[in-house]
Amino acid sequence: MRIQPFNVRAHLIPFATRVLYRGAQERHQPQEWPVPVGDRELYTEEDMEAWRVILPQGVLYAFCHQAAGWRPRELLVGREAWSAEARRLRLWDAAAGLSMTFGEGSLRLCEGLYNGVARKPREAEKRKKHAAHDDAAEIKRLIAIDLSGVGDMALSYWAACALWSQIGAAGVQTAASASPRTSWPGLLAHMAAANPMLGLRHGPWTEQPVPDDAALDALIASPARALLPWWIGHALDYWQSREAALWGETPEAFVAARLNQRAQLRAWVQAINRSGWVHLLEPIRESFVVQERWLGALAQHTNVATVSSDAWRRVHPDRIPAPAALAEAGRKRVEAAYKRLRHEERESVRRSWADALECALLLSEAYRERVRVHHADREANDVFMVDWGARTRVDAMAERLSAAARGIEGRLG
Repeated sequence: MRIQPFNVRAHLIPFATRVLYRGAQERHQPQEWPVPVGDRELYTEEDMEAWRVILPQGVLYAFCHQAAGWRPRELLVGREAWSAEARRLRLWDAAAGLSMTFGEGSLRLCEGLYNGVARKPREAEKRKKHAAHDDAAEIKRLIAIDLSGVGDMALSYWAACALWSQIGAAGVQTAASASPRTSWPGLLAHMAAANPMLGLRHGPWTEQPVPDDAALDALIASPARALLPWWIGHALDYWQSREAALWGETPEAFVAARLNQRAQLRAWVQAINRSGWVHLLEPIRESFVVQERWLGALAQHTNVATVSSDAWRRVHPDRIPAPAALAEAGRKRVEAAYKRLRHEERESVRRSWADALECALLLSEAYRERVRVHHADREANDVFMVDWGARTRVDAMAERLSAAARGIEGRLG
């Protein structure tokens, strides 16, 4: 009878389960450390059977509860976009035929992230016992693993979402001599660059925000497309959760985040248009509606500097002030946050914000392009797009946001 080098079912599997089921709602700090990464004797048959149950169930739970998979969405379903059928489905029905498998990289990721956030013993003697453990070497191993499969990509997304703020905090440090690439924040930046969905969620705040066109095309063409209507929405929700905090950043960081948001939105809208799976534009439209309602919240408050990121929820979509009032509120917000800057510097802040808001016109342009197709020549996705645009009044929303953006920037007309 062999002795297991680490009790996986007592520590590592419960950690992965809590990450998937609880997400960022709790601070994950397991106490038994470290997991002996790379040990071929680490897992028993029972452990592997537990992994095969926990990972798919946990990822599905995260999609259903954190990404609102219970919410029905209008989808195009079929082998080809031009002949797809419009259906209204919940996530578990849309992804009913999706085979979500997890490779060795998923296990390595769970091991490494466990070690990254585990509570390290303070006593010198206890730490000395584990002196062979090297964070920098472990991060190098994590950067090298392949997480390109649908299941692996989904797991890395939900794990990173749960641990992003924690793993990049001061309490999770590598040696002072470690390079940025072999630090935990460096690992997160690498994961965001390699995973288009993490790139969408966290890209505006990382050094490599612009997604690769080929990667986006491949993702939309893959079986993961069944998850994207909810997945894209969850990623963009994070932008709004950071909105109030963004105004406390330096002007340079603010401008960089806005330019990155613009780059992300343009890349995604263009990729969706190329693919023909135009139903994926809906969560992007919803994010612009949130921006419009948040501007409405600014317009309704006397002190724009104290408006919270979720204040948009208290603004009824049918009672949003006129674009001129939204623009005035936006200018006041810039003045309140950066009143000590020179006029030219504030102008740069306003312009970057306006450029991000004006990306709403990309949706309007995509809609109008399909409207111009003759009735007799419209394919299934053209019909869907025309109906979607008319029903959601995407044209009017985009024009209101564009007018507000022009006012924020100070342009006429």
